[in-house]
Amino acid sequence: MTDVGLFGELSPAEPRKKKLRKSEFMWYMHGKREDKRCGDCQHMIIKYGDQPATYFKCKFYGDSSSEATDWRKKYIACGLWKERE
Repeated sequence: MTDVGLFGELSPAEPRKKKLRKSEFMWYMHGKREDKRCGDCQHMIIKYGDQPATYFKCKFYGDSSSEATDWRKKYIACGLWKERE
C-alpha cells in the first residue's frame, strides 16, 4: 500500500508504531524490576493538590501540573528503583 504525500508524491506506507505507556517507556529506557513497585521507590514524589487529593509523580519521568505525569504506586518498578531512606 502507498500513501500520497502533501505534494502528490507516492511513498510506501509505514506501519504505525505502538505508543508506549508511561511505565513501558521507563522499562524500555532503564530496565524492569519485577520484584519491586514504584510506591516503595525513593524517587516517588508525593504532591498534595488544592482539593483533598494526593498525586504521585516519578522524579525521573517528570513533574508537571498535568495528569499526564501522574504515577501509580502499584506500577512495576524500572531499573532506577532505589530503596526509600
